[in-house]
Amino acid sequence: MLAALDGTRRWNKGKVKFPAFLFGAMRSISSNWAKSYKPEDTPILEADLRRENEEGKIFSPLDALQAQDPDREQQAHAAQALERIEALFKDDEQAQKVLMGWDDGLDAPAVRELWNFSQKEYNTIVRRIRRHIDAAGLMPLPATGKPNVR
Repeated sequence: MLAALDGTRRWNKGKVKFPAFLFGAMRSISSNWAKSYKPEDTPILEADLRRENEEGKIFSPLDALQAQDPDREQQAHAAQALERIEALFKDDEQAQKVLMGWDDGLDAPAVRELWNFSQKEYNTIVRRIRRHIDAAGLMPLPATGKPNVR
């Protein structure tokens, strides 16, 4: 339709009625698609993999795959980093509040609202957290202000 409207697909209005023109255009397009079809380029959908087992239940081979757990070494490293971060701020109540908010998944406005911090107070606390973490040689905080550990 767009090709007909913008003039790239020509239509002789005097010889061909509009429904016949559309039918011919669709046949031409589908024919060209069929010529360029490559089965290896076609994605395989998960729905196409679903089968019925002997009990009549539908299953997918992908259901058998289990999500891989993060490497245990990475988990141990993250836990140690989190402990070190908590130790850095054991005497800083404001920083602890901000870190608790981040750990709960709160963003900056939610943390400020929860603890009644002004924008300036919050920014000061975040800068203090960043400085202490950087000085301790722990991983830097991303732009969101949330640490990269869980």
